[in-house]
Order: sequence, then C-alpha cells, then structure tokens
Amino acid sequence: RLHILPGGGRPGCRLRVHYADQQDQEFSLTSIWKENRVVSWDNPRPEVPIQSIDVIASPNSRSSIAAITVQTEPDPVIAMQPTSAYPRVQLGQPLELNATVKTPGSWSYQWSVNQQPISGAIHSTLRIDRTSAKDLARYQVEVRPTNPDPAHRGVRSRPVWAVDAADPFVRGALKEELYFNVPGASVEDLRNSTKFPGRPDVVDFVSALEAPEIPRDNFGRRLSGWLAPKESASYRFFLCSDDASSLASSTDETAGKLEVIATLGGWSNPRKWESLNPESISKPVRLEAGRRYFIEVLHKEGAGGDHLSVAWRKVDEAPPKDGDAPIGGEFLQTPVD
Repeated sequence: RLHILPGGGRPGCRLRVHYADQQDQEFSLTSIWKENRVVSWDNPRPEVPIQSIDVIASPNSRSSIAAITVQTEPDPVIAMQPTSAYPRVQLGQPLELNATVKTPGSWSYQWSVNQQPISGAIHSTLRIDRTSAKDLARYQVEVRPTNPDPAHRGVRSRPVWAVDAADPFVRGALKEELYFNVPGASVEDLRNSTKFPGRPDVVDFVSALEAPEIPRDNFGRRLSGWLAPKESASYRFFLCSDDASSLASSTDETAGKLEVIATLGGWSNPRKWESLNPESISKPVRLEAGRRYFIEVLHKEGAGGDHLSVAWRKVDEAPPKDGDAPIGGEFLQTPVD
C-alpha cells in the first residue's frame, strides 16, 4: 500500500507499477485525489513482487506530491471495549471506552466525537466521569504509528454510539451501511449485489441526513432509521447525490410499507437544491408530530467524487436554497440492534 500526501495542482497523477512478472500496469489516482489529504493506493496484486513504481503527472495537470510512504506491514488491528456498537450508559454515571491495538508496535491515539477530534483525548482509554445527554453520541479512535511521517494513513476503529441505558433508541442518528467493490453507478447495481442488504463491509452512523465523502470508487451506501417530525404538516423532500440515489419513506415505523418518493438517476452537485430535476423532489408527504416514520436512502457511487444529502420543507414554505443544510439529527432515530 502507498500512502500519498498530495500537494497543490489539479488532479492528474497516475502510477506505473513494474511487477516482477513483467506485467506492468498503470493506475489513475484522479478519482481519489484530495489536495492536502492523504490518499491510499492498495496493490491489487500483492502476490507478485513489485520492482519499482513510477509516479507520473498528466500533461498540464501541475499536480504535486508532498510525501509518499510505502506500507509493507498490515494495518493495526483495534479491539474495542465494550464490544457492543451501542454501549449503554446511565446518565450521570461514567462512560469508559477502551481501544487495544493487537498489532505489535508503538502507537498514538486520537479519539473523536461525531467525527470531531476531542482535545486531549490521546490515550487508549476515553473516560467521561459524569455522562450527560450531550455525550450520547458517536465515538471513534484513530490509531497511528508514533513515527510522525505525514503521509502515513491512520487506522480508525469501528464507530460506537453511546446510548441512554433507559432508552431503546439511538437518538440523533441514522444507521449507515457501506458495501465496497460493487461496480456500476445505479441504485439497481446496489440492489442486485450479493452483499445487499445483509452483508455490509462497514456499519456506521450519520448525525444528519447527509453522508460524508469517502475516498473510494464502486461502493454502495444505505441509510436507514426513523424520521420523527416535530410538527404535523405535509412535507416535500429534496434529494442530492453523486452518483445515483433513491429515497423511500414508510407510512409508519415499519420497513414493510416503504415506497420510493424521490430518485436521482445521474448526479448533482452537493446541496444544489435549486437545480434538481422533478423526480428528485417528492410529492407532498403527510407526517404527524409524535410519530416515527421508517426511511431508507440508497446511494450508488461509480467513480470520481461522491456525496449524498436530503432536505425537506413544509409545502407552504419556500424550497431550500443552494447550500442549505440537510435534515438534522434532532429529527432522526435508530433502533438499538
């Protein structure tokens, strides 16, 4: 695996890999190129020794590379305690999470909450002495070798969401399931995959009806859980994504009554609500305050950049403006598995 820290310039870099069996191959890095962010290239033929690798900039791209690290050792294996994806805690009592690296070496740690680093949380154990409602959130630790090489990618643990021991729901989140190595760019390509729906490669959470970009091609995504409106009204939903996506809503809290209410067949720009095609805007959907409605968003990425977001407005309100935020976590819930 190569870890590459891009410098400036437009994307246009590729690798020419010289294998020992003389079967040289070239690989484009354009689709995963992120300025000033580490990107990684996994060798698709690890069984064949590599003699050398040429890094080539495409004409007129002006790409630059700040650093390259060659990783020959496996990623560290992180064991989390407690083992549940939903550690239960009583409000007012301590919350303690532990990460144990099972791979030999010297490691540094950085804990995050809702994908934001926690200042000073740089040890294998994260402890909150007196838990409050704001601490019921998503936690994850990133582990890196103590070698300060800037182009070495850290490895993140599986995420966990701390939940109130007295509450059967994860409040403020939807479940996110990711399916890797699924070719194609349509939602049907995801539905037809042998992995879908029961064999995701990663299970995570999102704290708004929006999913973060990930540095991969050919993957599928499923967001699922409950939408809990605070006001009774008829709502329209607005769907943005790259590549294709679909939004389905149920008339109650069960998945058995899901109906697709909006689709996006090609791609859009992030949060560009004003230029959506009609099929990406739902017809009015009546929702009642105090009830939960099961929702499912499917997203398929082929190649290049990716994004996914859903907004809503009551029918007597103006549609969202470009850049407006998606549906927030205060309206989302997920059952504790």
